[in-house]
Amino acid sequence: MMVSGILILIFWANTSVVMMWTGNIILGAGFSSVYASMYAFLEHQFQVTNTIGSIFVFAGGLTCALSPSLVGQYIEANPLILIWFNLLCVTLCVLIFVSIHVTICTKNRQKRVKISEMNGEDVVIKKVLP
Repeated sequence: MMVSGILILIFWANTSVVMMWTGNIILGAGFSSVYASMYAFLEHQFQVTNTIGSIFVFAGGLTCALSPSLVGQYIEANPLILIWFNLLCVTLCVLIFVSIHVTICTKNRQKRVKISEMNGEDVVIKKVLP
């Protein structure tokens, strides 16, 4: 949803008010679940302690505090800076999700091979579809 919202904004926000509203609504709906889903995913992978939870909340708060300062300096001279900043944020979110997914898939594959070796079984790596 975030990628489709930002693409709508990049191509049509400068020429159509309806498309600007549509892109912002879709982008907002996409961004709304990122924080909660990342926290749930983090909790699913390992035990979240008070320290880890505090770091997670601090990082989210710091991002919310710094982004208006970064964008606010340039928005009068170049109003599209907000769209490009959102593109940067969407790109970072996608890259982080992909890197986490690849890391976890690699670790799970290594665990399966180690378990097979410990049981004395012949190690046959099969391609597992997601």
